[in-house]
Amino acid sequence: MKLGRALAVVMVVMGWSLPALAQEEKVGLTMGYPTAVGVLWQVSDLVAIRPEFTWAQSSIDSSTSFSQNSSDSTGVSFAISALVRLRQWGPVRSYVAPRFEAVRVTTDTTVNLPTPQFPTGFPASQTTTTTGTSYEGGGAIGVQGSPAAHFGVFGEVGVMYSRTRTSGESSVLQSPPSTQRGHAAGIRSAVGVILFF
Repeated sequence: MKLGRALAVVMVVMGWSLPALAQEEKVGLTMGYPTAVGVLWQVSDLVAIRPEFTWAQSSIDSSTSFSQNSSDSTGVSFAISALVRLRQWGPVRSYVAPRFEAVRVTTDTTVNLPTPQFPTGFPASQTTTTTGTSYEGGGAIGVQGSPAAHFGVFGEVGVMYSRTRTSGESSVLQSPPSTQRGHAAGIRSAVGVILFF
């Protein structure tokens, strides 16, 4: 009987302490999928700000019977979301999150040609630089919980709309850079963990 009462007291204390921990933990490091690293800052009980950053670099080498090719690509993005609380159930809260993201990807493609197979004066190397810039806006509904001290999880789903501009310039061709524009819309989801400081 005494053991049962003791366990009941512990459960009650834990039930009250988890919300308190969630309120006290104001800043945390977020790691999510799609791949992103960011910071969660709980500005107030109702609003939190979550900036995120991604970076990627790749290199590809290939060859054919006519040329040796290489391609180097670098991409960076910055996003920011404002998490506005809707409901709170102890250490679990629901929220709505408007979001904005900017992405820039630069790709340098080099083609090395064997000069004996081409007329004299034909350039042995050609490099094309392609730069793509994308701006995305949208919103999501999410849930965030704190199952343990200094640790949280979140998941969200929503919609997005993006506009993209891509330009390319060749080191050989003297024509003006080519430009392409496009747009996309769809469903976006994300999950991640939070390590509070």
